[in-house]
Amino acid sequence: MMSNRQYLLSFVCLVALGLGSVLEARAQVGTCTSPLAESYLDINNVRARILNNGNLFWRGSPHVYNVPKGGRAQAMFTAGV
Repeated sequence: MMSNRQYLLSFVCLVALGLGSVLEARAQVGTCTSPLAESYLDINNVRARILNNGNLFWRGSPHVYNVPKGGRAQAMFTAGV
């Protein structure tokens, strides 16, 4: 049978192990590079900007979703996947 002191020691060890893994995980947060790539979709009479971070048509000025392609009017401002 375990005494109260042994339970306390076991609990402290488990907490220490848990905190160690949490602190290690927090040290790795935010180390990804920012997605900056973009491409243009030119099909039929549409020209649209597609970004690799899930956004569509806009990453600052100008936003690009032209119908008809080459026209001055923008059919949509922004969207996302």
